[in-house]
Formats: sequence, C-alpha cells, structure tokens
Amino acid sequence: MEGISTGDVLKGVSLFSELTDDEIDLIVPIVNEKAFKPGETIIEEGKPGKNFYVIAEGMVEIRKRIEDGREKLLAALEEGTFFGEIALFDRGLRTASVRALEDTTILEIDGDRFNGLISSHPAPGVKILRAMMAEMVYRLRRSNETIRDFVIWAIYGKKK
Repeated sequence: MEGISTGDVLKGVSLFSELTDDEIDLIVPIVNEKAFKPGETIIEEGKPGKNFYVIAEGMVEIRKRIEDGREKLLAALEEGTFFGEIALFDRGLRTASVRALEDTTILEIDGDRFNGLISSHPAPGVKILRAMMAEMVYRLRRSNETIRDFVIWAIYGKKK
C-alpha cells in the first residue's frame, strides 16, 4: 500500500464509510497490515479466530470443505470488502478458509481491541455494526437463494 494511509483505506470501505475522520483515527491503532502472496492462507477453516479483515489491495477466495476433503468456492472478494467478522460475535472455529488469489494486502483488525473500542465509543460502534449487519444480511440472502436453487434443482431437475 505504497503512499496510502491505513485511515484512507478504511474510509474507502463501506463498513467504515459513515465514520468521521476522528472516528477512523480511533480504529487505526488496532489495525495490523499484512501482505499475502497468491495461494497463501489467511484464515483456515476449523481453526480458532478472533480477528476480522479488510482487503486493502488484491483479491481473496473463500472456500468451504465438503465431502472427501474437497472444497467448494463460496465467493471471491476484492479490495474494499471484509471477511472473518463472524469471529466478533462467535468465538467458535472458523467456518471457511480464505486464501489470496493474487498479491493481497490485508488490514487485520484485532477482535478484542475492536470490541473494546465499540464499547468505549458506542457512536462509531453503532455505525460500524449497522454496516456490518447489512452486509451479513446481504450475504445470508444470497446464500438462501443458492440453497433454494439447489433444492429446486434437486426436486425438479432430476425428473426432466
């Protein structure tokens, strides 16, 4: 991320787009920038996690293990999007693996410090959580449509 500040990257992410400059400045200290090469794993399914991530540059793929050790591609995400947010609400094991598809720079946001931040600064916390929930609902709706399409295919597709 040559020449671009962490704060500027965060301002360009929908999750933080409603925040003022002062509110963005509260988040910058809990962010750790990390670089990944194509194929490198950022999150491994089944491992514990507490942090979430914003893609500053590059692209990642999200994959879920299915039968016989194979994986299914769930999504590809580009810069300006986030992932791993489930760990903020549920400290269970990671539900999918995330790998870099190209040279990728990630902003890792410490979950414990993030939760502390939204507790001590509720106004920006509400803005962030509202945006996060909107994206999570969008993703859930897409997943429901995929499941619906699969069920329709399973019931009616085999009869044709």
